[in-house]
Amino acid sequence: MSDHSSIEWTAMTSPTKPRLHLTYSGAMLRQMFAPVLPHLPTRGTRNIPDAIGIEVCGDELYLIATCGYTLGVHRWTLTGPDAVGPADRFAPGDFAITVPTAPVRSMLRLIGVRHTVALTITPDGLHLEHRRDKFSPHPDATYDVGPATREPLMDWRGLLLPRLAEASSGDSSPEGPDAPPLADADVPIWIDPRLLARFAGAPSGTRNPVRFHRRHRMLLVTCGDHFIGAIAPVLASHRCGDSASEWHARLARHRQSGLAAA
Repeated sequence: MSDHSSIEWTAMTSPTKPRLHLTYSGAMLRQMFAPVLPHLPTRGTRNIPDAIGIEVCGDELYLIATCGYTLGVHRWTLTGPDAVGPADRFAPGDFAITVPTAPVRSMLRLIGVRHTVALTITPDGLHLEHRRDKFSPHPDATYDVGPATREPLMDWRGLLLPRLAEASSGDSSPEGPDAPPLADADVPIWIDPRLLARFAGAPSGTRNPVRFHRRHRMLLVTCGDHFIGAIAPVLASHRCGDSASEWHARLARHRQSGLAAA
């Protein structure tokens, strides 16, 4: 993850309601949400809730979004060497909520990158205060986003864990990390380029490359240890064609004509 030296992190629990309180810059808050926003449903997509999943698990915060065709999960570490604060902070209780997208987008649009923001996450939703002047005793504005549900958005772990196990076994194969572990690894798949573009923000301020893993009828996407996602390939049809064979034939013709001319 990127440099978090300017961020303070505190967490509190009570017997009845866990609470996570984060103090960020506006730029860092946007960076936290940015990798998953492209994966939210758009007009014309299948019947998927227009919402962002938020899960607090020990010293990790997960943001999840899906439109049914792509999935994005951003892991935000709260303790440890890559954390947003000191490692000796007390971790909150685990909980999960799903918040509607529209108020979150509005909140992010209104916050300047240099503003100081204090975000509190509880099972009751999000509460955010922001200050243009970090020394101001009073916030310039506050925002509250109630939960759509107090449950996880989806079982993304159950979806991705079997495919991650396959990817790990393939990476450790004696033939090397690029050896296909599956019998059908060479079978082509078709991907909508608009879906690929959604993963441009996966690095989230880091220089980690985005890696694609072919897993049966799904493309697994990973970036560093902070982002994981998936793409559902386009179903093969006569419109897809065999572009590899077409390119091979075309280049072979051009090469032969060039050699003949020489």
